[in-house]
Amino acid sequence: MLLLGYKPSRIVQVLPCHLEPCEGAKVNAASACRIAAAFSAGTKSDDVPELIGEAEAAAVSAGEASQCARAKALDPALSAKDVAIARHEMEDAAFRRDRMQTAETKLGERLRELRGQEEDHRRWLAYEKAKAARANSILGATLHGNVGIHRSAGRKNRMP
Repeated sequence: MLLLGYKPSRIVQVLPCHLEPCEGAKVNAASACRIAAAFSAGTKSDDVPELIGEAEAAAVSAGEASQCARAKALDPALSAKDVAIARHEMEDAAFRRDRMQTAETKLGERLRELRGQEEDHRRWLAYEKAKAARANSILGATLHGNVGIHRSAGRKNRMP
C-alpha cells in the first residue's frame, strides 16, 4: 500500500498499488469510436444509454489508474526516470478520466436531444396520417356529392 498524499490535517487516501503499470484507464478503441459515432446523424436513442454506461465505467477506471500512477510518482524510492514515466501515466489517465466524464455529460445531452427528435418525428407522422385521412374523407365526400348538402326535415337542401 502506498500513501497518496499527506496533508497536515488529513491523509488523502491509501491505495493498494505496486510499481507495475496501472491497469484500467485504457479506453477501448471500439468504445471510443461508438461514443464519437453517437454524435453523428442516424443515431438512435436506444443506442446511447449503453454508451453512457461505458463512458462512466471508463471514467471511473481512468480515475483509479490516475490515483495509482500518482501514488507511484510520489514514491521517493523511484528514480527520476521512473517518476517521469509514472507522472506521464498519471496525466494520461487523468486526461482520459476527464474526457470520459465530459463524454458522459455530452451523451446525456445527446440522449435528450435524440428522444426529442424521435418524439417530434412520431408526432409529424401522426399529423401527416391524420391530414391524409382528412383529405381522403373530403375527397370521398366530394365524389359522392355530399359536400355542401345540408339535411334537415328529411329533405336535401343546398347550403348557401
